[in-house]
Amino acid sequence: MDAMKTFLCLLLRCLSVSSLLLTGPSQHDTRLGSDTRVPCRFTVEKSPVDLKQLTILWRFLDKEIMSYKNNVKKTSPRYSLSTEALRTGIADLKISNAQISDGGSYKCSVIYKSEGKKNEVWLDIRAPPQVTITDKTVVVNVESILRCSATGFFPIDIEVTWFRGSERLSDVTLDHPQRNPDKTYSVNSTVTITPTEEDREKIFSCRVQHKYLQEPLQVDFQLLYQDRTSAEIIAACSVPLIILINIITAVLWRRQKLRRKGLQTVIPQRKRTHTF
Repeated sequence: MDAMKTFLCLLLRCLSVSSLLLTGPSQHDTRLGSDTRVPCRFTVEKSPVDLKQLTILWRFLDKEIMSYKNNVKKTSPRYSLSTEALRTGIADLKISNAQISDGGSYKCSVIYKSEGKKNEVWLDIRAPPQVTITDKTVVVNVESILRCSATGFFPIDIEVTWFRGSERLSDVTLDHPQRNPDKTYSVNSTVTITPTEEDREKIFSCRVQHKYLQEPLQVDFQLLYQDRTSAEIIAACSVPLIILINIITAVLWRRQKLRRKGLQTVIPQRKRTHTF
């Protein structure tokens, strides 16, 4: 008889259903600068949720950033939580103006009555690059450099390729990415070519691949030809101009030095004669 009771107790324990269930994805992503919600949803045995018996804790990188127990406490004005939504089992963490530094592991803990559950969500901040051609001026039959800039992207990994029509160009360089104030990256890529007359009608392309681009981002353009004579005139004039600037700078520096030396010279005063 005792064995039967023990068996029934174990069976009932196995068949019992928790009154608190937590649901939500393990990963969530949002675009840089947007307003987002890190999801955390829960259900209880009887609705609506009794807020007096509810506790919510949000942690980011193992540091508590928000809590709810009768009222909301938070560490940043960019965080918010809807107390009205809590009544229906929505404990989403709202983040305004998402930044690169907001990416990482978030943990949502829900305690209702005497039961508690926890869920972890990884937040990815999407920052795809913007691509512009910053240098496309060339001189026919003269070695020239084309420049393409990719800005505002994260993470750092990026690939840049160059094309002349369907031909992939090989003399390509990619600078080391530079960090921007908002923690995104910018990088320049160049390709060296010797343009011909036939290249006037051809389409050149800078193609960028990045994690947060659904497909490669490609900017097509045509070369901007500069008259060789004009280029030579500009080059010829630039050298004398630099020399002239250096001469003027040297003269001004010399005058300033002489002026300072003159100010430091003390003119002796005449002796006063006393009459008795």
